[in-house]
Amino acid sequence: MLDRASQQNTQQDEASPRPVAFRGAGFAPSAGRSSGWIALALVIAFWQLAGSAGWVNPLFLPAPSAIVVAIYKLAMSGALWQHLSWSILRIGSGWILGTVAGVIVGFAIGLSTLARGVGITFISALFPIPKPTMTPAMVPSTQPKPMRTIDADTCCQSAPDSASL
Repeated sequence: MLDRASQQNTQQDEASPRPVAFRGAGFAPSAGRSSGWIALALVIAFWQLAGSAGWVNPLFLPAPSAIVVAIYKLAMSGALWQHLSWSILRIGSGWILGTVAGVIVGFAIGLSTLARGVGITFISALFPIPKPTMTPAMVPSTQPKPMRTIDADTCCQSAPDSASL
């Protein structure tokens, strides 16, 4: 009995696949601990150079040093924590409202043929649109009322006056 058991084990060992060493000479990735940090430092250094040299408008892309100084001033005045708490509150409430609405609509589509017929129509229409292209359409609807109100004076400041023509 014992002899037969040892013969079965050797037959299984011969039939099992054995590991084969990698013989390819192509791309062999290696993880470098510092390569990511070096790339990040180079991007920030180029950003600082572009901001200091005036290659970019500081209104749209301020230099990293200006950002650090502004954050420090806001932190020392106490305004940073006030603004940060309101931002976190808005993000959290939006996330909760979106989650609740998504779960309700998802259950409705999953459980009701009427809701499925209506919901799938809209989902299918929105699916081929790349998600980043929907951002400009969603931003005005999520901002508070005073920020999206544009009065006639603001619109017409850059337009030439018809009386002067």
